[in-house]
Amino acid sequence: CQDPGHSVDVNLPFSPEDDSGQIAARLARLYQDTLQEMLEVLDHDQLEAALRILEKADCTYVVTAYHNLSMAANFSDKLLSIGKRIQAATSVQTQDFLCCNARSRDAVVFISYSGTYHPLAELIDKAARQGAKLILITGSDDDRFDDRIHARLRLCGRESRLGRMAQFASDMEVHFLLDILYGSLLNRLQGTGQGDRMARGGQLIKSGVSDYKGTY
Repeated sequence: CQDPGHSVDVNLPFSPEDDSGQIAARLARLYQDTLQEMLEVLDHDQLEAALRILEKADCTYVVTAYHNLSMAANFSDKLLSIGKRIQAATSVQTQDFLCCNARSRDAVVFISYSGTYHPLAELIDKAARQGAKLILITGSDDDRFDDRIHARLRLCGRESRLGRMAQFASDMEVHFLLDILYGSLLNRLQGTGQGDRMARGGQLIKSGVSDYKGTY
């Protein structure tokens, strides 16, 4: 079994010789290490800035690609459930349309683990020209977007783009950060009294908050 005190290689968390039990233990250790690191790098001032943007936004657009798309869709569903208008772009063409049509009261959330997603710079420029409020979630230390970004939420960024076996750690980082945003927005909604009514299953007239209680 994996030694609980031993850190796991973020790029190669297990070896061909490991059985399923060892793989489970190594991934559990990797997730623990990743979440601890995320807490250590989390900038609370930047998090608060991002939350203020999302709270006030008429509509939020999420721009990302590849394996982050599923997490963007999950985040969108969660925000829709509490009455926040949001759309995740599912194609490069849609990304361009959303950035070109964003307005000053809208928010655009860009997610790029490495910061090297090739359309990123152009899309940020387009959204910035529209006056939208921009949030960048990335593990990159590249500061070339800082004059257009209103909040930067940092990921650990330890995975190698080429040397990683899979996106185990980076997926966990993005998912955790998006859940922090959702959880914080939900908590603030509860502070308005709407959350109590949601918990009791009451219909929220004209609030946009869903009372759907389906199971999956």
